[in-house]
Amino acid sequence: MDINGWSRRKYLFAAGSSVSALSGCSERIDAATENDPSRDENSPNREPYQLQPGTYNTIVIFRNDDPQPGFRSEALRKVEEIFIDTAVPLTSGVIPMLPDNKLTAESEFCGALRRRDRRVPELFEYSLHGQTHQTKTNFYGGSEFGGRSFEHQRQDISRGASQLTDCIGRRPSTFVPPLNTYDETTVQALLTEDIDVVSGGKWFTDQYYEPQPLPFEADGALHVPGTHDIVADWQTVEFVPLEELKTEFDEANRLFVCMLHYHHFTDEERLRYLEKLVSYVADHDDAGCMTLGTFGDAYLSGDLTWSDNSWDYAPNSEQEES
Repeated sequence: MDINGWSRRKYLFAAGSSVSALSGCSERIDAATENDPSRDENSPNREPYQLQPGTYNTIVIFRNDDPQPGFRSEALRKVEEIFIDTAVPLTSGVIPMLPDNKLTAESEFCGALRRRDRRVPELFEYSLHGQTHQTKTNFYGGSEFGGRSFEHQRQDISRGASQLTDCIGRRPSTFVPPLNTYDETTVQALLTEDIDVVSGGKWFTDQYYEPQPLPFEADGALHVPGTHDIVADWQTVEFVPLEELKTEFDEANRLFVCMLHYHHFTDEERLRYLEKLVSYVADHDDAGCMTLGTFGDAYLSGDLTWSDNSWDYAPNSEQEES
């Protein structure tokens, strides 16, 4: 059955919503409601999203790196609109302290992030994406954090987390390292800020931690590396052919963590590419879409478990049993 041309997805709205149960990744949000200027911006348009309890072959996390003030804000808005329209969760790694442009709670950029968070609660997560996104060591080809002392890393993470907290109104619980690289010291520094989920690159974790089933726990944190990238060639910023990326999703085992950079979507052709990819993923009933943070919370709490070649999602199971 279709709703306005969109297949029903496997998401639930909390009590009081007009839609009770969906199958697949998501349900389209009424754009007219989302953009209604008369609506109180302090009130959400919808109740928070929750993945429906059940069994899934693949968990999907879309990771959008580099949101920052003053840089291609229209591209960011259009990318986020795609995820709003398809109601697929998106984790954005926000750079908190660019050398010449730091986050401030009063800025239009931070105000826009807070408004989106209120309008579609739990659909977007804003993760800490380093501090300044500068290359500070040659660790694994380049890193902002790997290879530095604990105190230097802790200070940068603490400052970045405070800046992002002031911007979005809640403290980040996940970390996306610039250049996808970090070390054991980074993880220990993150834990001092109560950040216990980190998403670097699979190419990096395969070398630093050795190849293993994803996600994995090490050094006291949960590691959920990016498994796929929309960009095929970083010199030309050529995208992976859409049909090839769809096939990679179809063949994904356990996790499909897809990395994108919003500032690459500056024309209609590339925006259509992203819309087709997100819609294709959302149309699969055996795929469950989550943010990096909700995945980490569910996995670490035991609400999301992997067995018999599939994921079982049973939120609040312990509370219900008691």
